Amino acid sequence: MADKNSTESKSEPEKFKLEFLLKSLNESFGFKLATRNPNNIHNFFQAFLGIFPGVLDYEARTITSLTVVTDEMRSNLRAFVSQHEAKLKVLNGVESFISRLSNGDQLFIIPQIKPTQQQSIALHNYLVAEGDKEKYIQLSAQTNDMFKDLMEDYLLFPYGAKRQTIGEPIKANRVCRFCSKSMPEVTFTKKAHAISEALGNKTLVLTEECDDCNQKFATAIEPELIEYFALNRAIYGIKGKGGAKNYEGKNFKIFRDEKLELHYYDSNNNGDPEERRGVDMPGEITLESNKEVAKQNIYRTLVKYALSVIDSNYLKHFTKTIKWINADFDADKLPPVAVFFFDTIIDQPTITLYIRTSEKMEFPFAVAELHFALSKYCFIIPFSDKDDKGFFTQETYQVFFDKFKHYTLLKSYATFTDLSDPVSKPFAMRINFEMKNKGE
Repeated sequence: MADKNSTESKSEPEKFKLEFLLKSLNESFGFKLATRNPNNIHNFFQAFLGIFPGVLDYEARTITSLTVVTDEMRSNLRAFVSQHEAKLKVLNGVESFISRLSNGDQLFIIPQIKPTQQQSIALHNYLVAEGDKEKYIQLSAQTNDMFKDLMEDYLLFPYGAKRQTIGEPIKANRVCRFCSKSMPEVTFTKKAHAISEALGNKTLVLTEECDDCNQKFATAIEPELIEYFALNRAIYGIKGKGGAKNYEGKNFKIFRDEKLELHYYDSNNNGDPEERRGVDMPGEITLESNKEVAKQNIYRTLVKYALSVIDSNYLKHFTKTIKWINADFDADKLPPVAVFFFDTIIDQPTITLYIRTSEKMEFPFAVAELHFALSKYCFIIPFSDKDDKGFFTQETYQVFFDKFKHYTLLKSYATFTDLSDPVSKPFAMRINFEMKNKGE
């Protein structure tokens, strides 16, 4: 007999889940399925792997995760998607992912396993090596030397290489990351880019930024970072909202027609455009912006980008940081920002986060890298309650920098800039020119 005080309830049947990860050299795509019928899972598992020639061996009952993109694969996938897309919209994402790859590209198909950080690095090295065992061993040794110590204390989270909407999908359940307000006190109607669209961001969108904060940041701090990057935007043709932009300052104009042109003027004429005269190009010139910039707002914007992509579970450790982003107070001193320069231009900015998992307080809790155009800006996220220091003294900053060994190896390509100044000041950029003979 049942206890009179007990309540009988029908529990929902258990859901069976299936997960796949597709990993190419430059990006990954993952998806999950759930059903209460285990036969559906079994049938989909076999049918999906059957798309990729050579992956599923029925006789040996083995799965070979590595495959190569071919026309046969594309044809198999098109037929599979056509058959199932009405019920499984996620398959359109799989087809889109494969469409961005070229025939001959290697690809890992990984079912039911979420690779660890170390395993993901190993997979990447294998794809870089393209099956060359010696090259793979060499890459693995280099990676181990560079990242093993770092990965013992940090988790790494990259964003921007693929399209991603971050945050709560249902408007009624959203809480703004930057003011902690929700509906109906605030609205969430605007499309909030996790990194400013002006920098070329087309992939990262944040749902948890209310319209009020979006408007405030778009007028209060983000324009100063955009101005700071404006020269690179113009020179490298970075396409933000409305496409690539010309750039004009007090004594110069940069524009693109069939080629890139820089017009530089003698500024010793009280700013009168009618009196400007062209001058011989010196080895170094100073380009004077029409705008003033507060360097601390540049740092605020960098950190705002980082907290726009970070997993929401970590936000509780950045209460003071968010107050600082909102300009509730100015920092007396901030850590230096390391800037590394590369040879290859990227059109889509990316951001990578490092979150400390250990209790080693000599290292900062959160570090971020913004890769824009030719440059990577590496900065500590300040004011976390998981830190007991500011990392702005030479001694404490050096301990951090030495931990990130890949920074140390690139040190000769780095500059260090102090973005602590909260006061708006005239902004100027220096450019060095080297004269070469035609054909060099």
